[in-house]
Amino acid sequence: MIRATDDGGATWLSQTSGTGAGLVGVSFADVTRGWVVGQGGEILATTDDGDTWTPQTSGTSVWLSDVCFVDANAGWVVGSQGTILATTNGGQVWEPQTNGIGGGDTDFYGVSFLDADTEWVVGVQYSRSGAIIIKTVDGGQSWTEEENGVGGYLIDVVFVDQNNGWATGSAGAIVSSTDGGETWVPQTSGTSALLTAVSFVDTNAGWVVGLGGTILRTTTGGVAR
Repeated sequence: MIRATDDGGATWLSQTSGTGAGLVGVSFADVTRGWVVGQGGEILATTDDGDTWTPQTSGTSVWLSDVCFVDANAGWVVGSQGTILATTNGGQVWEPQTNGIGGGDTDFYGVSFLDADTEWVVGVQYSRSGAIIIKTVDGGQSWTEEENGVGGYLIDVVFVDQNNGWATGSAGAIVSSTDGGETWVPQTSGTSALLTAVSFVDTNAGWVVGLGGTILRTTTGGVAR
């Protein structure tokens, strides 16, 4: 299922995806060019605001969880079994990136970009029963792990600038960073629900959503004042 709105969400219209795969991640570079990813290595792209969707070759059959594009050419996809894919030509070719940290015991769920060089990826590493956050500052040529202290797993991550970011996940987990991810500090969510997505418009205003209809909002960057 893909639905789209052109009136701020007052109405939503169905679009024809052409696939029966579950689709769980979406990213648009502008109002016309976008990508969705999901089950079985599915990647679909549109250049006409979703009027038509065209399959792209991912080269994998694993579940792809999230996608982000910094412009019409540069994008990343993450998924299970430590999968990270990158493209520099709008998805005409997707190349696997070797992060040296993940692998068969790691599932990646969320990816956030700051620019074409700087990205963060979050997920879970089952061998240690804990969440994982990795970061690149060279467009994915190399990745470093960042300690986060979350015992479960992290589903989504967002950064609004070089320093300030948030990640959300299991058991109501919200962690934040003010130093580009070098350190992560837990925040009090007030819920034990799985928190599946996070979005911030600046360092103060943000929203988190999760299971059971959970919607959380902050105007203080998640910090009690």
